[in-house]
Amino acid sequence: MKRKTLLGLSLASVLTLWAGASLSQINRLDPQLSPQLRPVSLSKFVQAGKLSELRLAQQDKFETLTDLDGKLFAGAPRTVAALGEKGEVLRRYNVGIEKLSISKHTADQLVLGDGARKILIGLNIASGQTTELLRLDAVTDPNAGQEPESALLKSGELTAVASNGKEVFVAMEAGFSSAIFKIDLATKRIVSRGWAPGAEMSAMAFFQSGLYVLTGNGSQVARYTDTVEKTHDKIELPQAGARGLALRDGELNVLTDSVSRISKYQIDKALTNLNTTRLNVDVIRRVDVRIPKIDWSKYLVKHYAVLICGDLAENFAGECFWNDTVWMYKTLLDNGYKPENIFVLYGDGADYASANPKYRHPSTVTDFPASPTWVNKVLDGLKNGDAANSLPKLDSNDTLFVWTFDHGGGGMNATLNLRGGAITDTDFANKLNAISYASRAIFMQQCRSGGFIDNLQNSKTFIATACRFDENARPADTEFETVAGRQYSHGEFNYHITTALGRVTPTGSAINADTNGDGKISVREMAEWNRTHENLPENPQTNDGGPGVSFIFPK
Repeated sequence: MKRKTLLGLSLASVLTLWAGASLSQINRLDPQLSPQLRPVSLSKFVQAGKLSELRLAQQDKFETLTDLDGKLFAGAPRTVAALGEKGEVLRRYNVGIEKLSISKHTADQLVLGDGARKILIGLNIASGQTTELLRLDAVTDPNAGQEPESALLKSGELTAVASNGKEVFVAMEAGFSSAIFKIDLATKRIVSRGWAPGAEMSAMAFFQSGLYVLTGNGSQVARYTDTVEKTHDKIELPQAGARGLALRDGELNVLTDSVSRISKYQIDKALTNLNTTRLNVDVIRRVDVRIPKIDWSKYLVKHYAVLICGDLAENFAGECFWNDTVWMYKTLLDNGYKPENIFVLYGDGADYASANPKYRHPSTVTDFPASPTWVNKVLDGLKNGDAANSLPKLDSNDTLFVWTFDHGGGGMNATLNLRGGAITDTDFANKLNAISYASRAIFMQQCRSGGFIDNLQNSKTFIATACRFDENARPADTEFETVAGRQYSHGEFNYHITTALGRVTPTGSAINADTNGDGKISVREMAEWNRTHENLPENPQTNDGGPGVSFIFPK
């Protein structure tokens, strides 16, 4: 049985505990350590307060915005405009770029992103002359194979640019594989990289040694370090739909109201100063050793589940990584699984303190960190038994349900990203295939998940993946909830398979995926519901070795 308790500590105790640790060090807690003590939530959300707004001329359809030494510049298809203090156009530059993004580059130059041709161009604001700075297809990767993969520079969609004067930052959209790359202009080499804070990134700005990214359908600004490491600071805008991003000391400017206005927001100056170290550790939790209550009888069918999600809620707009993990956990409980038979590997090993009651649970959900070490340890435990971690040895009468979510990479040789590393399809299959079971079902949301099928398929396994081996999986487009002004997102695949099993959407609408009318939901019906209801550019895959119809849930 899962026995978890909360231990409340004073702020002074927390500061003592983390004494000498920088924010980036705290965010990089060793995921291989025993998960006995770790933070519950690291996010700091700062609400931006509106100062004023400028109304723009209706004929201008600006889509992007930046600040260059106190002057605002806006971009529209084929045009960049210098703006006055009242929003009037002072000068126009014909740049000939249809899919345009802009940002500050040097004291007298803007960097323009050409999304169609994947080229970066410099615009001299005095002379109006343009100079080609970089072609993304000419970029080299000194660390080939490192995630996110540099192949995204060719396969992804260029949506935003930023610059520190010597290196440029490019945002490449590709569903859950969306990423940001820092590139040295002199050598045309990738310097650093990181996963995106959301599936869409409409603007970026480099300001006072930090990179700021507008995401969450234009409702949130996430902060990165200059080496593209995520921090847990986020600026929340009072409404969605913002475009462009212009930062000044204590002030944030974006295009709002269908880009007909420039809205100015006041923000904490400390938030744009990376020399200020922030700790946001409200609660430290100690997880007691779980006392196993396991029926070892080999004459009864026991139903087990392993849920694996390597990334954190804080790291993606809408908190989908946590939402989908706890939602699947609660759905399995509603369908007859016992809590002691569901093993949850999530992020750094701690539950996320969601503000949405839908994505909370009375008892603790997370059992272990979702690191390669702990994934291997849990799978080995289910093969051999591991009393220390309350992991039973499965036998040939048992069923096993496996669900995975995070970023993914590769192709036919696919990888699943985890906390602190990745696991290959071959290594994952070697561990999972060694476990005894009567039948198993595997559902995988991550990009390139179809590349796992050939390693896992057999006559006792049903497999469903969000996409092919050469495709990126997508966040849901219209399937989200808004609670207290904040959007809560999902993976498109996750949304449909979980509603199929739970027979209800997160907002309470009933659905019926029971196509054969037997009163039960099979894993094939879950996958078929997703196939017939999703509408994004991904091709879900299934492989049914036999149990697609017979693998039904206990309740």
